[in-house]
Amino acid sequence: MQGRTIFGGLFVAAGIMAIAMFDWSSTLTCDRSPQSPGSCQLVRRNGLGSREQTLPLSRLQGARVETKQVELSSDRLRRTTPMYRVVLLATDSAEIPLTAYYTGDRASKEGMVFLISTFLEDSAQTSLTIRQSDRQRVFLVGGLLIVLGIAILRLGR
Repeated sequence: MQGRTIFGGLFVAAGIMAIAMFDWSSTLTCDRSPQSPGSCQLVRRNGLGSREQTLPLSRLQGARVETKQVELSSDRLRRTTPMYRVVLLATDSAEIPLTAYYTGDRASKEGMVFLISTFLEDSAQTSLTIRQSDRQRVFLVGGLLIVLGIAILRLGR
């Protein structure tokens, strides 16, 4: 009985930690007006805190989709699959990732790059906001771990 309590508690704790640690979201907000040169603010958040970075609009020259080959963990043949993220390109050759992680959705990343490029090229556009979050997947996995842990705890009674 005590073993089930510990085991169930570990699942609940793992679910809570997964949500807290992996619930990342990124928001890029750019504004410009005729009176100011404009700037972009990149805010990255997770359950443990947030990090902000402000960039003058004059420092940004574009964006691109970055590709990383990730090895399939269950594949004995060591095959890989491509994963993607958006990277902002700065005038000083710096590359600023929109997110700290890669995902498999290339089409949405290409759409973000198009929106960023269009904003930078069209001075008539006064604002741009792009949000990226994998909250649904994180909450699904974390929630399943929590529910499984609670079920183990209830069976242990």
